[in-house]
Amino acid sequence: MAENTIELIKTQANLRPSAPALVGTDGCVLNYREVHDSVMRVAGVLSKRGFKVKDRVILAVENGPRQVVALLGISHVAAAVLVDPWLKKTELERVFDATRPALFIADSSLGEDLIDVTNKKGVELMALNKDGKTSASPSEDLWRIETIGYEASLSSDEDVAALVATSGSTAASKFVPVTHRMERARLKNLVSALSLTADDVYLNFMPQFHSTGKGLILVTLISGGCVICASPFDLGNFHDLVEQYEPSWTSLSATMCRMLLKLPKQSSRSSLRFIRISNEAVTKELVSKVRNEFDVPVAVSYGTSETGLISCTPISIEVWKSGAVGVPKNCEVSIVDESGTSLPPGEVGEIIVKGPNVMSGYFEIGFNKNDVAESFDTGDLGFLDEDSWLHVTSRIKEVINRGGEKIAPGEIEECLLMHEAVEEACCFSMASETYGEEPGAAVVVKDQCELTAAQIKQHVREHLSYSKVPSKVFLLESIPETSAGKVSRTRVSEICMSNLGSK
Repeated sequence: MAENTIELIKTQANLRPSAPALVGTDGCVLNYREVHDSVMRVAGVLSKRGFKVKDRVILAVENGPRQVVALLGISHVAAAVLVDPWLKKTELERVFDATRPALFIADSSLGEDLIDVTNKKGVELMALNKDGKTSASPSEDLWRIETIGYEASLSSDEDVAALVATSGSTAASKFVPVTHRMERARLKNLVSALSLTADDVYLNFMPQFHSTGKGLILVTLISGGCVICASPFDLGNFHDLVEQYEPSWTSLSATMCRMLLKLPKQSSRSSLRFIRISNEAVTKELVSKVRNEFDVPVAVSYGTSETGLISCTPISIEVWKSGAVGVPKNCEVSIVDESGTSLPPGEVGEIIVKGPNVMSGYFEIGFNKNDVAESFDTGDLGFLDEDSWLHVTSRIKEVINRGGEKIAPGEIEECLLMHEAVEEACCFSMASETYGEEPGAAVVVKDQCELTAAQIKQHVREHLSYSKVPSKVFLLESIPETSAGKVSRTRVSEICMSNLGSK
């Protein structure tokens, strides 16, 4: 049987037992031997309590080493359901209904809503304290309980290791079942793209419950490197954290990059050898600013919860093609038209992905884990250029149909961000009596700058055709995002339409 993630980490524990593996900004430090032993103890406790591979265990724990240990321990014997630890009661109930968990492990500080939901659904609650102990059974410590002479049951290659939620940017979130085989293929893609070694130190700001955050932590561990478990809330201390922990790389969303660029510039060269940026709302201008600010290469990557990493630009590259996300990694990418016919280089169509990293279907009760999907329709529009580089232009559901003319909101956003006074921008569809749909735009103006809606329209008019000029421009203080760090066009539209209706 092929090695799963825990066995790959065990290999590192045998090679470098005392090397730091997981470091929390709260002072918690676990070396590789401690991580492996803690994971096996968690797995042993759950297995001893009767949990098996077909059970789902919800994990709602804040960023930190204990979240990683709990995730790996759960995945060794059952399926870990990763959720945002700050979900509200109604949202938690939807997760429970969708996954029907056998156990819920969460931070002890999450409040009465959590207890109410577990009681209502009849699910056992295990509250994990800051020191790793569980209030459900004070005599047990998931990290340190004695399990000598007891072996945890081992999941097989086709068992589900984790259920990860989709971003839900255009619809309600679904859960993607990631088998141990799929996870191994996804980690292989990341290793190939990022060229990680045991000398690397990864500073993580991404939510650990998200597929990206989870994947980047695990690929660092199987490579023998060290993970600094920060959180999105620590971003304001970025320069201090870089100085303290000397990371070799970090991963950021486009919004995180813009936030960092607002911080005071540091004159000394940092330890960073590259910065990874997820493709969402990335422009050539933003990549150039990040590269110039930190004087390191920038790797722009593209992927989905359903596929893991699809492509990534080379870390050593000096010139980045606008809108390009590199050559596909260990998977087959094709571009097709509405009839499913493959398109030649340069022509825009839907991006289709095929490979061992692709899910076999969204999770539902009764899901057959042995089903094999031939391909996944990403719902993204893009094209392959003459060098086989993939370019992503927009989401199919986000395309604005103005009287039969298809307009990609990303093109308008890139134009808006070209204006020196524009900090953030989001384009969305607005109803039109004449055309059916028209583009609208929300803009955040930079501090100490003045800009009117009329000036913004004129800027677009000077660079794009008339049909792409927003019918209305709304000036906002911020652009709302999903928990995964993606712009929430639905929420932006709702805010702007509410402002329009109140006038």
